[in-house]
Amino acid sequence: MPLSDNIAELLNARLFDKAVADLRKLEGQRPLTIPELVAKSRALQLAEGEDSENEAEDGLKAAERALVTALTLDEDSVEALVDLGYFYYAVENDASRAKPLFERALSICRTGIIESASGVAGCLSELSSPLEAREFLLGLRQDLIHEIDAKFEPLLDEYEASMEDDS
Repeated sequence: MPLSDNIAELLNARLFDKAVADLRKLEGQRPLTIPELVAKSRALQLAEGEDSENEAEDGLKAAERALVTALTLDEDSVEALVDLGYFYYAVENDASRAKPLFERALSICRTGIIESASGVAGCLSELSSPLEAREFLLGLRQDLIHEIDAKFEPLLDEYEASMEDDS
């Protein structure tokens, strides 16, 4: 089940306190879905309504709990794995806890891409021709290479600059 338009609009409008309040109200009516739990975690981390440091810390613990709960519902939820990974990496400053979560998400995505591409190619082969299936796979590979290159280039530049700073 996708995130409701109302919650998505609140997040897009950066009304994090209102999103948290609406999600807590919804949580009182029924269990939250994985996208709602992830949204709750994000909103809790970005909300400004905390009056004290203790309340802010409680908000972060609640944000972590929401992601852990999402993963108990579906241990293969890429969105929850990535968000919990960033929570540990950026909020808790714990790269060793974050790394396996990111690695698991990558593994799931790779498997999903390969299985999906294989399925589409099989359908194309049956519905049209093996040549069309092959052309699809070649085109997808090129698209993925270009997309990855575009996303990785700034990351590689960042790490290269960091290496130069270290020397």
